[in-house]
Amino acid sequence: MDRQSIYTGGAASQNVAQRRLLGVPFNLRINCRNTPRIVHYVHMLGQLHPPYSRVRRPDTGIDPTVQTYSNQKTQLNLLANLLGRLTKEGYRPEDIAILSPYGDEQCAAAGLAEPWAEQVAPLRSLVGAGKVAYCTIHAFKGLDAPAVIVTDLDAVGTQAAADLLYIALTRSLDRLCLLVSETAAVQLQDIVISGSPEGDKNA
Repeated sequence: MDRQSIYTGGAASQNVAQRRLLGVPFNLRINCRNTPRIVHYVHMLGQLHPPYSRVRRPDTGIDPTVQTYSNQKTQLNLLANLLGRLTKEGYRPEDIAILSPYGDEQCAAAGLAEPWAEQVAPLRSLVGAGKVAYCTIHAFKGLDAPAVIVTDLDAVGTQAAADLLYIALTRSLDRLCLLVSETAAVQLQDIVISGSPEGDKNA
């Protein structure tokens, strides 16, 4: 899908890729991964135009959650609370992924205090099960997890940021939780009202 082309350099690079593959590109409009309520957020916040024509997963009755933070300390508290809540709901550590636009050293997950500091680890260093993985949204492209927490959403007002948000939103199989800065929360509201970041309504 177009919204997943976060590594491309625009139309020219897409044309080169098409020639090398000797194929005809087509858009996948049937969603098989996400629940209907997550797909609603993908349409609304991820700015998917046109929307999916069909969602194959049944409705679980569980909405994604969006929580706002004013500073990093607040975000870390919210993240710790979410990890505790998901664990109580029966998710194993390996069922949970924490995604961020920032690298492993700069993301919120790297700043967690005990007891969670010992229970999370960068995806690249994980061996076996038993820990919550965290990584960049870029690194998790093509992967999925039963529960996904997206952190460090400090700005979403550009097309590039919206494309990255689309990738993050579509990684979750069952539970989706977003931690959004107060500034970005206002930007998300503006996007929902206007239809697209920077006035571009074509994805």
